[in-house]
Amino acid sequence: MTSEPLAVDACAAMPAAVIPTAVAASYQRRARQLWSYGRRLGLDPETAEETMQEAFARAAALPPGSVDELDAWLFRVVHNLAVDAHRRASRLGSIREIAPASGDADADERLSLWQEVDRLPERQRAVIYLRYRADLEFAAIATIMGITEGGARANGARALDRLREWMNRR
Repeated sequence: MTSEPLAVDACAAMPAAVIPTAVAASYQRRARQLWSYGRRLGLDPETAEETMQEAFARAAALPPGSVDELDAWLFRVVHNLAVDAHRRASRLGSIREIAPASGDADADERLSLWQEVDRLPERQRAVIYLRYRADLEFAAIATIMGITEGGARANGARALDRLREWMNRR
């Protein structure tokens, strides 16, 4: 069972002078998506929450203007922290199954599709999540993942091909 981020108002608890405006705005836009991305990368809810908070803490400590695309940078930090957590736990690549939230057929179909996404190779899974859940452009995805834009597009295309094959087998 998944749960929502534990501290979705973590920025609200910090003095306003400490949080740059861009970071606060990005928090409002992306906190839940960053937490969900951590979950999709196999982190448990508490670790995903800590990872999301750590990304924003690091962003708040950045010198002004040092990052061109703050949202992409935040996803990259969450990605790297998740990989580090998996390395420490010696379980890189394991993804937890998510239990269905309701009996709604549409919701069950979407959940089934996202469970199939969880079975994709790591890069393909990350590209699909960043493109279709976080609504990022391929250039931003490439920056987050440390690959070329063409590489991000190729991974996305391979993932979509696999998902189409899965849908056709059903």
